[in-house]
Amino acid sequence: METDEGQSTMGMIGCQARELAVWDAMLNDNYLLLEDATSATEFQALRDVQVKWIAYRDAKCGWPAVFFEGGTIAGPLAAACLNDMTARRANELADYLDWTQN
Repeated sequence: METDEGQSTMGMIGCQARELAVWDAMLNDNYLLLEDATSATEFQALRDVQVKWIAYRDAKCGWPAVFFEGGTIAGPLAAACLNDMTARRANELADYLDWTQN
């Protein structure tokens, strides 16, 4: 959003997509590290939760498209939701990873 292109709806979504890629990589890294740091039972439970979390995230972040059907704000709101939820989950998994090391 630091350039003129970032002021448009597509520019905002593009900026948020680049940020999401960073959070998603962090989430995936933490998830894979937890596979090595936990027991098979613990990791299976995490996997089950993660599948449900992804479904919840996708449903929640899809809500703006329904609520603002046809409106230009739907895309930026959905992208912001994905960023927020993915960042929070990446940090949650980082906390669990820290706890395995203490």
